[in-house]
Amino acid sequence: AINSQLEMSFSGIRIVKAFVSEEKYNRFFESALANRFKTEMSVVKLNAVLSLIFQYIDYFAQIGVILFGGYMAVKGEISVGTFFLFYIYLSMMIYPLLDLPQLFISGKQAFVNIDRLEEMRTYPSMSEHHNGTVKVESFGELSFTDVSCGYPEAGKTVIEDCSFRLGMGEKLLILGSTGTGKTTLVNLILGLLEKSGGRIAVNGIDIEDLDLTSLREIVAYVPQEPVLFSGTIDENIRFAVQDASQTEYQMAIKSAQLGPELASFPLGDQTRVGQRGLGISGGQKQRVTIARALIKRPQLLILDDITASLDAENEEKLWQDINGNYQGIAAIVISHRLSTLHYVDKVLFIDSQGVCHHGTHDELVFLNKEYHDFLHEHLK
Repeated sequence: AINSQLEMSFSGIRIVKAFVSEEKYNRFFESALANRFKTEMSVVKLNAVLSLIFQYIDYFAQIGVILFGGYMAVKGEISVGTFFLFYIYLSMMIYPLLDLPQLFISGKQAFVNIDRLEEMRTYPSMSEHHNGTVKVESFGELSFTDVSCGYPEAGKTVIEDCSFRLGMGEKLLILGSTGTGKTTLVNLILGLLEKSGGRIAVNGIDIEDLDLTSLREIVAYVPQEPVLFSGTIDENIRFAVQDASQTEYQMAIKSAQLGPELASFPLGDQTRVGQRGLGISGGQKQRVTIARALIKRPQLLILDDITASLDAENEEKLWQDINGNYQGIAAIVISHRLSTLHYVDKVLFIDSQGVCHHGTHDELVFLNKEYHDFLHEHLK
């Protein structure tokens, strides 16, 4: 708990300072460290008591052997050699006995670690639910047929009877109010969530029959919250493709509109960032994650509301470069910016009931009143 809280506080140090929460964190650490110290001291005390007990056992055993064995040797019941040999045997036996307290403490600590490892080993993963073996060599088509998905623990269905098709090279915009299940759809595509009904297929093959690793190799995902790792910007961009050529690397940087940002850094792409991208702005972090996705040369690109960190001009340049440098790429875009409509072929609108409506922008405007109202609300 202390280590995780330390990591969170260091990565969010600016928030801590902005909200003047230093005293709160000081109190937390003082309390946590006091509890940790108390626990450690109880272990030390137990070890000391057990060691003392076994030490006294050693003393009393030696005294007993000397007194009783000496008495028997004097009486002639045993020889001096036998007495000495018995005393040596006692020493050989008693010293391993003195290690028992440390063995007991170490064993208790080991079982704690074993429990943690066992918890990790038995934690359910999606691979247990998807045992498909069909390799995905290339992207041809993604289709949803009457797909539903919910969260049983919350007792609600998020997506209801969702159907759409995305072909090679097509761009799809997912629109909907907050909490309608846009990101849930993305997680279904990536195999990170289990659907409760319907069929998801890639190239006509049910996703449950597919090898998810091969599917993810042709897909690149840019999450809403950019995730960077401690290291240089170069290392973060090359995260999935270490052997990418310099041409591919520069193309990804240019397409992500990251070039001017890198030029402003004294060390360029060798600038180091902290955990979660500490040290650069939110927009810069987002562009690094876009470059990290594009350097894979994916056949399906998924962008989860990344345009919030791009102005209209850079968004236009982004799509121009994607269409120019990555021809044939299919894309699924989640966005609240209506200008994105200019760069996509189809729209998937999720209404307030979790029902999906698929079509072109013009079709949905005339056929779906809630979509019309949604646009009107966002144009205010």
